[in-house]
Amino acid sequence: MADTRLQLRAARRALSEAEQDRAASELNKRLSREPRITQSQRIAAYFANDGEIDLSLFLSDCWKAEKSLYFPVIEGDMMHFAPYRSSDHLKKNTFDIPEPATDPDVYCPPADLQTVFFPLVGFDRHGNRLGRGKGYYDRTFGALADKDRRPTFIGVAHSLQEVEIDANTWDVRLDAIITERETIWIN
Repeated sequence: MADTRLQLRAARRALSEAEQDRAASELNKRLSREPRITQSQRIAAYFANDGEIDLSLFLSDCWKAEKSLYFPVIEGDMMHFAPYRSSDHLKKNTFDIPEPATDPDVYCPPADLQTVFFPLVGFDRHGNRLGRGKGYYDRTFGALADKDRRPTFIGVAHSLQEVEIDANTWDVRLDAIITERETIWIN
């Protein structure tokens, strides 16, 4: 899978700025038409990096609608979700990705989130996903994967990132994948 990850990351980085902007605009339209997403009040998102599809337009709409947005904070092997408003201070984490510079006392427990956007390296139509391979999302949400009360897990990617994936037993499956071209609900 390491070679597949490298190829998919290179493919999304190769998209032009215009292609990235178009993809982000189309993604925003799709996200804003999904009731399961628009009805959520506590949403975990990410800051696009390394060619990932950008959620900024959707996040701006969320802030205008006064939704609570949470972003990953990496601490050692663990990932937490901290509240973030567009005016808050950010810092770079170990992977050079922006994250909220905040106190751990304000982290949101994973079970309290309603919708979680997973940045994907690859995906298939069965809800399987490839991340960067560090396991942060699996460790954070693995205990919730089979519970009735858990967030909706939504993978976000460019359509060119679709591949066949041999999932591991510990991999957290997605409820949906949303690309610039389509929305794929698994459940």
